[in-house]
Amino acid sequence: MQEKTLLCAFGTLKRGFHNHRLIEGSQLIGTGRTKDKYLLTTIDRTPLETVNKDGALIQTFQKHHINITPFPYVMENTSHYFVEIELYLVTRNTLEMCDRLESIPYLYKRKTVDILVNGKDYQGEMYFYNEEFLKINGREPFY
Repeated sequence: MQEKTLLCAFGTLKRGFHNHRLIEGSQLIGTGRTKDKYLLTTIDRTPLETVNKDGALIQTFQKHHINITPFPYVMENTSHYFVEIELYLVTRNTLEMCDRLESIPYLYKRKTVDILVNGKDYQGEMYFYNEEFLKINGREPFY
């Protein structure tokens, strides 16, 4: 039996988006949010709007955002809003395919974060913009 990992989808890996095909056979645990605050932004540095859910400001990537950016970024060290995620139980092979899509360790990095889904606490893997790698290699961050 393959090892499985909890993976947080916040952008084009979510249901209804073009990259969801990579995880569509995986078990959906549910939709929730990060327990810590981050910044969900675009390639042109435009933060995505927030929605108020139960008194918390949450950023969520939606279909109309595809017109703004081909993919969103979550900034790990910018504490502004909770980020809505879909939590999936994925196999090691699926996680490796997602890592390739996200250009690990170049464009993104993957980190374990605390998640709240349906009133339960989880720890899941989430992709963050890899600002450090780009700076080390003399490139300007996109955001």
